[in-house]
Amino acid sequence: MSNRIFYAVQSASFLGISGGLQSISVNASVDFEQAFELGTLSICKNLEGVPNVEISTERAWQGASSSFWNTAGGDTASVSNFTGSVVMKVADDTSSSFATQVNFVNATSMVISSWGVTFPVDGFATETCTVVGNDINWYNGSGPTISTPGGACSTSTFKRRQDVALESRAQSVSFSCDVGREDLFQLGKKSPYARPATFPVECSSDWEYLATATGNRGGDTYNSASDLDATVNETKSYEGVSMTGRLAGSNYSGGDAGGGNATIVYNYIGYNALTT
Repeated sequence: MSNRIFYAVQSASFLGISGGLQSISVNASVDFEQAFELGTLSICKNLEGVPNVEISTERAWQGASSSFWNTAGGDTASVSNFTGSVVMKVADDTSSSFATQVNFVNATSMVISSWGVTFPVDGFATETCTVVGNDINWYNGSGPTISTPGGACSTSTFKRRQDVALESRAQSVSFSCDVGREDLFQLGKKSPYARPATFPVECSSDWEYLATATGNRGGDTYNSASDLDATVNETKSYEGVSMTGRLAGSNYSGGDAGGGNATIVYNYIGYNALTT
């Protein structure tokens, strides 16, 4: 079999999506509970707890309609009930044809615990997603078939700053959502029978601009006394991603003697409010 695993010899399907994937990391662990009794120093029983699996991926942004968030339903209520699988396949790096391929990872009944997308001024836009569950099998499952070395890429797109539009001086836009999960147990079953979201689900969006004396926040001036005390939510939308929430604060930095430009970041917070 192969001497190593690198990007060209591995493929994956993450919640049914395989195009544009950049990286995948898998973390599986088991918690133990030590049981003792009076009269002895030794551990009477090292009780195995529930296995926990966490898998994270980064992907080149393909668009809101084909994002992980949209695949899971496109809103927090739908995402909270969505379950999916992560499967991987690995080929032999010593073969010129990739004829030998091994089913590498099979994780089932996975739920989304966090999601985000970033549109930077440098590099291409990326989407991140983390899923959690209790069931993983190594060297099992069936991932996407790997093409021959030097084969054509998928139809993935890589969007850079010139491919998206925003107000002048904009440096980056990001959306993120952490979906807290609660394990529901029942007698007669070791693993949770469900992992529903704990509402409200907090979502956030950061908008960064090169700072000027006036005209920040996309041409709008910012006044903490009025903006942070506003009673009306703002809807922040970009590239098909939308979040409704309040302006929670701003951060000014840079412009130091080293020659860097000053930037200002506006942070918005909303609850159950992210849609694609």
